[in-house]
Amino acid sequence: MVSETPSEPRFSCSECKLRKVKCDRTTPSCVRCIRNGDVCHYPTVRRRNAPGMGLPSRPKISDLESRLAELEGKLRTQDHGQASRSSELPQTPESLGGGSNSSSSMAWTGRLEQLPAREQVDELTDIYFAKIHYTAPILHPVRYRASLYQPPHMQPPMCLQYTVMTLAANVSSAYIAEPFYRRARKYLEADEMMDDGYNITVPHIQAWILLSHFEAQQLWFSRASISVSRAVRIMQMLGLHALDAPHGPTQRTLLPPRDWCELEERRRTFWAGFMTDRGTSATTGWPVLINAHQIQTRLPASDEDYLAGVSTEPAPQSFQDALSNGGTERSSFACRIIAMHLFHECIDSNHSNPLLPSFSALDAEPFWMRFASLDQGIATAFATMPAHLCCPENMHDNDAIVVNLQLYTSTICLYRAATSRVNLASEDDADALPRLPIDANERVQIAAQQITTILAMAMDIHTRFRNPFTAFAAFMAAFVFIKRDHESGTRSNMDKVNALMDMMVTIGSENAMTASLALAHELMKTGLDPLAMNKVCYCRVVSLLAYGLMADEDQVYGLMSMMDQHVPLLGKESEKDGAVVFCPMEKRFGKTTH
Repeated sequence: MVSETPSEPRFSCSECKLRKVKCDRTTPSCVRCIRNGDVCHYPTVRRRNAPGMGLPSRPKISDLESRLAELEGKLRTQDHGQASRSSELPQTPESLGGGSNSSSSMAWTGRLEQLPAREQVDELTDIYFAKIHYTAPILHPVRYRASLYQPPHMQPPMCLQYTVMTLAANVSSAYIAEPFYRRARKYLEADEMMDDGYNITVPHIQAWILLSHFEAQQLWFSRASISVSRAVRIMQMLGLHALDAPHGPTQRTLLPPRDWCELEERRRTFWAGFMTDRGTSATTGWPVLINAHQIQTRLPASDEDYLAGVSTEPAPQSFQDALSNGGTERSSFACRIIAMHLFHECIDSNHSNPLLPSFSALDAEPFWMRFASLDQGIATAFATMPAHLCCPENMHDNDAIVVNLQLYTSTICLYRAATSRVNLASEDDADALPRLPIDANERVQIAAQQITTILAMAMDIHTRFRNPFTAFAAFMAAFVFIKRDHESGTRSNMDKVNALMDMMVTIGSENAMTASLALAHELMKTGLDPLAMNKVCYCRVVSLLAYGLMADEDQVYGLMSMMDQHVPLLGKESEKDGAVVFCPMEKRFGKTTH
């Protein structure tokens, strides 16, 4: 009889297979399991793969192939769309090109082309914060610079980056601002059309506001007005006008701020839009877009607290409290907001309640009530002005210069409107009209003298005159001097007019705003000082030669017949009511009417 011997197991034991080591397949236990003290078990059948493991079935392969083809089709469509959008962008000179990264590195970053080189971006950013930032201090210098080194999806939107570079290039002789400007607008419009506009954020508001400042400096007033309108409507959509409302905004469209610094940035963005809206309305005579009675956002805090990122002072005032009570604890930015509001109201008083044929003292009562309120508001602003903003003691401070220029210009505009009311009233109503202060003419003369002193002592006058309101202040001061000498029949103020003319002629060769011919028109109408007219002629010839509009300096004598062409008037007086229109919306070419 033959003895039965156990056959060798077909498969390795479970423990060796789990450890992925070789099994000697000895029975009843392998040597490794005996050595390790494990229970040795030999499977009798091969274990099948669990569902989802191993090779997929044929139907599943067909489904994956169809999905892959669909995704490839979508990707080709998207690549074609991005190529068409990038072809619409202006070509940037090779000097603005960045590194040698391929186009695949820009995928899904929101970029349609390579940025300029890092060194150039840093240089333009430094120029912006050194020379431009004070005009609209809404960006946090440290946080903005740091964000440029973040991954692309964490950086500021491309529209804001190009806007900052546009403004910086505009004051630098080493760069051309136009390519940056075109790209900034293209990105803004592309973001606006993407996802029904739901991805619009606070940085987009900042870009529209800053871009409107550049457009105004280039005399593109209609385009600047539309940019401001977009910024204001987006601010209202995001609830920036009600950041400090007692119960919060009725419709929350923004996430709560991460910290106090982000809340302050939103406040400053709103007030920068408010100032730009008021300035645009003053320049055109159009109604404002922001109702001051609906504002529930406090005025900005001090620049020191904003830079530090921590509030060390009591909560800022509300806008209504600052107008009625003043207060020396206001920040510099808050004082500029109040000054711009008063400037707009004084300009607006020129256009409100126009003199009708049936004009009477009763009809003029609202005007004189408003006149008294604005006169008191300007006096309160001067009386409660913080010490660090008083001029001429603080001529080194940019905010001090801007605030004082706007308040003195407001004084001139307000009293000129009141004087026009008195002069145009009928004899029957003259006795019933309120009497102007005895020192009204002296107040206007002092305001004009202060404007002249500030401009004469200001540093970096070229950058200063890029602000349209600075040029308008110089125009109004010169007009006061000319009017005073014309009425008195003397020439006692012509040295001051000449000083302003010398300053504006020097700047006018580079700045189209200052080269405007409004002052020349006033000089020609009054017939004062032909030498001053020659200065304007020379400034105009230099400007026309630079732009290729004149071929020969010998045309200077025929220049006076061209004075209405090519450059819009900086300011124009209405012969009916004495209203001054700042930057009137007239065609650049062809004669204007006066």
